[in-house]
Amino acid sequence: MAHTLSSDVPIVNSTSKTISVIDEEDYRRMNNLALELRRARGNLFSESSSKERDVEMVLRSGRKLGSRSSNRVACPSKRTCLKRKRMADCNEDWCNRNCVVHCYKFVKQGSFCGFNTLSDDLLFHICSFLTDFLDMVRLRLTCRRFREVFSSNLLFPKLDFGNCRYLDDNMLLSCFGSSFLPFKARFEQIILAKCHRLSSKSILRLFEYCSQDSTEHLDIRWCTELDETITEKLSTMVKLKTLLMSHTRRISAVYLPRIFESLHCLRVVDLSFTYCNRKVLFQLNCKYLSVLILQGITDIDDEVMDLLSQRLHMIEKLDLSWCPNVGSRSLYSIASRCNMLQEIGLSETKVSDDGLCELIRSCPRINSIQASRCPRIRDSFVQYIIDNVGLRERLVSLDISSCHNISDSAVEELLKQCRNLRFVDVSKLPSRKISCSTICALRRRNVEILF
Repeated sequence: MAHTLSSDVPIVNSTSKTISVIDEEDYRRMNNLALELRRARGNLFSESSSKERDVEMVLRSGRKLGSRSSNRVACPSKRTCLKRKRMADCNEDWCNRNCVVHCYKFVKQGSFCGFNTLSDDLLFHICSFLTDFLDMVRLRLTCRRFREVFSSNLLFPKLDFGNCRYLDDNMLLSCFGSSFLPFKARFEQIILAKCHRLSSKSILRLFEYCSQDSTEHLDIRWCTELDETITEKLSTMVKLKTLLMSHTRRISAVYLPRIFESLHCLRVVDLSFTYCNRKVLFQLNCKYLSVLILQGITDIDDEVMDLLSQRLHMIEKLDLSWCPNVGSRSLYSIASRCNMLQEIGLSETKVSDDGLCELIRSCPRINSIQASRCPRIRDSFVQYIIDNVGLRERLVSLDISSCHNISDSAVEELLKQCRNLRFVDVSKLPSRKISCSTICALRRRNVEILF
C-alpha cells in the first residue's frame, strides 16, 4: 500500500506556509515509518531547504503537527536527536513530527518505502519464507512493492484442485471470499479436473476473483455438472494455450463453437467424449495447435479428417481413439500433411496395417503408437517396424493389445529388436506365449510391459 500525503485541500496563509491536510491514521503510519527511516538513514534529513521549512501538517480534526518555532530546526542526525532526548530539550514525539515534515517530498515521489530499492527476485525470495496465507495478505497491505509482488503471476502461478472429488460449490467459494483473498490472483494454471460437484456458477465466481489475462492452462476434465453458461466466459480467455474439457457432456454442440471464436493461441486441446461436431472442429484455430485429443467423437470420419488435416501443420500428438468412423483413408490424409507428428492414437478404429505403414513412412518423427483393439492390423505392421531401423530405435511406446491377428512370434521378435521401448502393451493376444528370457530382458531395461 503506497503511503502518500492527502493534500487535496491545500491552504496558503499570509506567512506563505503550505499547509497539507492529512488523516489521523495516515499521520500515525507516517510517524512510525519516519522513525524507522531516521534510524536507518540518520543523516538523510540533516539539510532542509527553505521550501521544506515552510511546510506544516494539519489533521482533519484541526490539531497542528510539526509546527516549529524559529529557534528549533529539524534534527540533523540520529546522534543529535538522541542527545536532545537525553537533555530533555525535546521528546521523541517532537522529533518524529519534524522527520515526517522532511519526509514530505520523498512521500510525494513514492520513494518513501525502502523496499522500492529491492529487485523483484529479492522480494520473491522474502515472500517465499511465508507459509501462512493470511500473513501474505497482511504483507501485501504494507507497501506498494509487496502489492505488486502479490498481484503478479510469479508468486501464485498455479491453482490445483485436481482430483478433489468432494469439493463442492460452497467449499470453493469459501476459499475465495473477499476476506480470504482481497486481491485478484494471476494464476497461470487452473486445474479443476475430476471435481464432479462443481457447477458453472461456482467456476464463474472463481473467474471473478482471478485475473483472466494471465491464465494459460485450464483443466476442467470430468466436471460433469458444467453447462453452456460457462462457454461465454471461456471465449474471453484470449491467452489460453491449453484447454482440457473432456467428458463435459452437459455442454451441447450448439454452444461449443462459441468457445473457440476468439481463442487464437491454443496449443493443446482435449475435447474427448464431448458433443464435438464438424462445426466445432472447423471453428477451432489450428495455427499453433500441437496436441489435439478427440477420443470418442462419433462425428469424425474420413471426410472430416481429410479437411481437418489440411490445417494441422504443427500437430505433434493426435489421438483419434474410439472414433468408430475413422479408417485408413484418414491415415493417408494425415500422412501427406502432418509431417511433424510424433504420437498417434488409433485404438478401436477401422485402420489397417497398410494405412499405419504409410503413416510411419511419411512421418519420420513418430515414437509412440497406440493401436489396441484394431482387428485389421496384422503381422505385416509388426514386421515393418522390425525392418525399419530408424523407427525401431526411435519407438518408446507401443500398444497393440487385443489385436488378435498379430502372432506371438512377431511380438517376441519386436520386443527383442526395439531396444529403446519404455512401455509396451501386448495383453490379450491369442496365445501370449512370450519366453521368460524376453520378459526378463525387458525388466532389466526397466520396460513397463503388460501381457
